[in-house]
Amino acid sequence: MALTATEKRVARDSGRRAGRRWRGLLAALPLASLASCAPQPASTPPAEGLNLLLIVVDDLRPDLGSYGHPLVQSPNIDRLAARGVRFERAYSQFPVCNPSRSSFLTGLRPLATGVLDNTTHYRKLLPDAVTLPQHFRTNGYFTASVGKVFHGAGGRNEWSNPEAWDLEAFPRGRRRARAGERERFPYREDKSIGWAAAAGRDRDQTDGQVALETVGVLEQARDRPFFVATGFLRPHTPWIAPKEYFDLYPQPALESYLAALEASAEAQPLAPGVSPDRIGREEQLALLRAYYACVSFVDAQIGLIFDALDRLELWQTTVVVLVSDHGVHLGERSWWWKNTLSEVSARVPLVISVPGLTPGGEASTALVELVDLFPTLVDLFGL
Repeated sequence: MALTATEKRVARDSGRRAGRRWRGLLAALPLASLASCAPQPASTPPAEGLNLLLIVVDDLRPDLGSYGHPLVQSPNIDRLAARGVRFERAYSQFPVCNPSRSSFLTGLRPLATGVLDNTTHYRKLLPDAVTLPQHFRTNGYFTASVGKVFHGAGGRNEWSNPEAWDLEAFPRGRRRARAGERERFPYREDKSIGWAAAAGRDRDQTDGQVALETVGVLEQARDRPFFVATGFLRPHTPWIAPKEYFDLYPQPALESYLAALEASAEAQPLAPGVSPDRIGREEQLALLRAYYACVSFVDAQIGLIFDALDRLELWQTTVVVLVSDHGVHLGERSWWWKNTLSEVSARVPLVISVPGLTPGGEASTALVELVDLFPTLVDLFGL
């Protein structure tokens, strides 16, 4: 259903008013900190002097140590959770990359943006929309984007947003392995998923380059107000990571986890025509191992960024938000993809650390949506 220009403007304006009413995410913080979350007069912005670091991880489920997962090793994301608030019931607006990012970076729902696929640049439909980084830039912040933030990555600068960023970087590591160089498993007639335990160092991969480039941007921006956004490709397919991260997940542990999954209600088929035996057990184990290897690989890259925050003494002046665009099925409902409204496809990890505001290691069970990020951050920074 297409919206008229007037309907889109109304939707955009109503979203801004909702933000001013403080209907955003930080209102869902534990009660002990709610008093600190009340909106402040414009003359005394609550986050005056603070910076913003936004980390977007592609296709990341809340399968993390800090979310209670029994298997996944994610010490650096857990480190952020220990400083901030972990949202247990955070959901994306659309379980596909581009529609989700176009939504939370404009503060508009997908029916208002009109972006419902991975090929449409939001600017084609919303030429006058003010995005989250653009709003910060207009208010005097240095803005920088590294990797896949809006959508494109790995040198794909056709997804550039020059009005939003003072600096954009699309690092590109080793080119994707050719089809014959990685394992490929079909999971339905028209799709396949692939993985590879790659040789070489972290920096040989695109996400390794993204982390190093982000550290350089933080070093460059440290002495002025900044909004730096970093987007990691993994654990989006193909699930490629250096071999050392595969070694973190031995087969016996994976077998126990898979057995528990098979006994759950989520093991029931998603829909007719999706064969539950399309991928055999050994292949399922290999895919689980590859996905979790990618999670730990990206976590290590995030650790490099957090180490830079330590070294540059930026933790006390930087709001850090870590989020994914959506989740993904890992065999639940016989599905190895996203694009569904099931819990595992729609739910995302969301961790927010605000110096002097968020109590470390707390969790919120309030229902929150990614569309709330824009108005919440605007209110928080008093813009």
